[in-house]
Amino acid sequence: MRRLGWRISYDEEAIAWTEAPETAGQLIRQRFRWTFARCNLSEARRHAAAPQVGTLGWIALPNIFIFQLVLPLISPVSI
Repeated sequence: MRRLGWRISYDEEAIAWTEAPETAGQLIRQRFRWTFARCNLSEARRHAAAPQVGTLGWIALPNIFIFQLVLPLISPVSI
């Protein structure tokens, strides 16, 4: 979006409606879907790790790997 010239802002009063899974099985399926989607997104945006990007790629990518891929996969097991 930024490459297209859009400005990204923060809205403190934004509201998002969510539905929580009711069973452990639904939670596991949800986390798997989310993790799979993040893997696809990481693959599509792998250019973010290029040396030209600088620190962002080297800090953000390990963070994504640990906190967005690994931990959601093991969190349903740790409940």
